[in-house]
Amino acid sequence: AAEVLLALCRARHAGSGAALPPELRKAISGVVPAVEKARLYRGRGGEAMRGAVCRMLEVCAAVRMPCGPKAALRSLASLDDSIKHPTEQISLAAVAALRQLSRAYFSEGGGSTGGGSAGGSTGGGSRAAGSG
Repeated sequence: AAEVLLALCRARHAGSGAALPPELRKAISGVVPAVEKARLYRGRGGEAMRGAVCRMLEVCAAVRMPCGPKAALRSLASLDDSIKHPTEQISLAAVAALRQLSRAYFSEGGGSTGGGSAGGSTGGGSRAAGSG
C-alpha cells in the first residue's frame, strides 16, 4: 500500500499527499492505527506487518500527508517501539521512517501540522528521538 501511495502521489498529485481526495487521505491515515488496534504485530507475520507500517509511515511523511500534532506523536511512539525491535531490518526501517517523519512534521517551518507546531522537542541535533 505504501508503494502505491508513493507512486500515486508522484504521478498524479505532484508528489503531495495533501492533494489527494479527503476520503482517501482519511482511509490512509487510519491504516496504522487499525493495524495497532488489531495487534497485528503479534504472532505469525508480525515482523512483516511492523516493517510494512514503518514503510507506510515513511511514505506518508515523504509525501507530506496532512497530519495533526496528535497523530504525528502517535506515529513517533509507534516508530520508537520498532526501533527497539531485535530484528535489524525492522530497526533500520524504523530509522528511515523516523528520518522522514522528523523532517516532515517536527522541523522548523515544518510539515502539515500547522508550521511545525508539534515540534521543538525532537529537533535540533542528531538525536531526533531524544532517547538516551
